[in-house]
Amino acid sequence: MTEDAIVEEITVRMREDTAYHEAAHVVANLSVGIRFVEVNIVPDDDNETSGAVLLEEITADDWYSMELDEVRDGIFIRLVAATMDKLRGCFSEIAVSADYEQAIDFAFQFYNYQEILDEQWTRAEQFVSNPEQMARIELVANALLEQGTLTYKQVMDLLER
Repeated sequence: MTEDAIVEEITVRMREDTAYHEAAHVVANLSVGIRFVEVNIVPDDDNETSGAVLLEEITADDWYSMELDEVRDGIFIRLVAATMDKLRGCFSEIAVSADYEQAIDFAFQFYNYQEILDEQWTRAEQFVSNPEQMARIELVANALLEQGTLTYKQVMDLLER
């Protein structure tokens, strides 16, 4: 295998990993009733990301002023994507560690943060293990691989078929 072929194979795998990672975020967001504007797998060098879910109403700072149940959902959303990466054997630790670090940051607001993290890891693993949820993640991931960017409406249309 040539060096160019190896680089191409790695690039394809990273794009697939990103699509599944972002799709997991999207499906988890929808499962707890959080809307988004769009999801993409377009690299953003300024933010050092390979994809993103752009939320409609919630900023990163908002998570720190929410009630415990809302914070639990925020932790869950991040850990679903990290669990998906782990399941796929994602060789890029960057996204996993960023999501895990955010989950820890959110949990540290509460005295029983380790209990909350453990509870949400279990919840995330159960979510990703659910065949129905995995099918939804795969649908969104495949559409992202085809289109690069999906709006909320496109995702909802896709999942309602």
